[in-house]
Amino acid sequence: MPRDDIKPLMVRGEGFSGGSIRLYGTRIIINVPCNGEIYGRYLTQRLNDLLGIYALITNGECRVNVDWEEQGIGVNFDLRANEALLIMVRLMRLGGRRVRPSNDALRIMRIMGLEGRLLYSDVNHEIQIFDVTRGLGSTISGECLNEVTVNDWRLLFETCSQVMSISINGTKLLIIHGTSTMIVSRYYSSLGVWYELRRVSGSGKYLVILKD
Repeated sequence: MPRDDIKPLMVRGEGFSGGSIRLYGTRIIINVPCNGEIYGRYLTQRLNDLLGIYALITNGECRVNVDWEEQGIGVNFDLRANEALLIMVRLMRLGGRRVRPSNDALRIMRIMGLEGRLLYSDVNHEIQIFDVTRGLGSTISGECLNEVTVNDWRLLFETCSQVMSISINGTKLLIIHGTSTMIVSRYYSSLGVWYELRRVSGSGKYLVILKD
């Protein structure tokens, strides 16, 4: 698109001198054999989706490759000096239609002898929160906390709740007992802010599965 049309986005860019650039918060790789600047990530909400917006410009004519191997996407763009490449990526779903639980999460539930329903998951299954309806006792042995933070994720509890943490092969499990409601937030380091994504409610017993 014309570079002049994205001038409002061209703030605090990061320069590059060729090579590969991974778009923050995604698995998308931009291969650029020339010099230029990239801007983002800017967050915007469209219906029930949280989108990340990135803008890339080059110092001259340049062929830019966008590669998203997991989705089978590999496409080239021929940019001119007066053009910009605008990339919009759905980072997660905020509401409406729910993402299905991953096969790994269902396997963990079976191994632990738990039954329940998925309350929240981001698109990439970095976090999955289950309301456990069967398999947990009336109490657990864990520290009473008002909130818990793991990597870029934060859970804020309505009331002090017992939390037990388990790590298995690169996956962190949180067993939570007590609160009827929790707020799910994520930290975006490129913006330096926490973004509240969802408020979920359940029976008071939860299993949270997080990718390390």
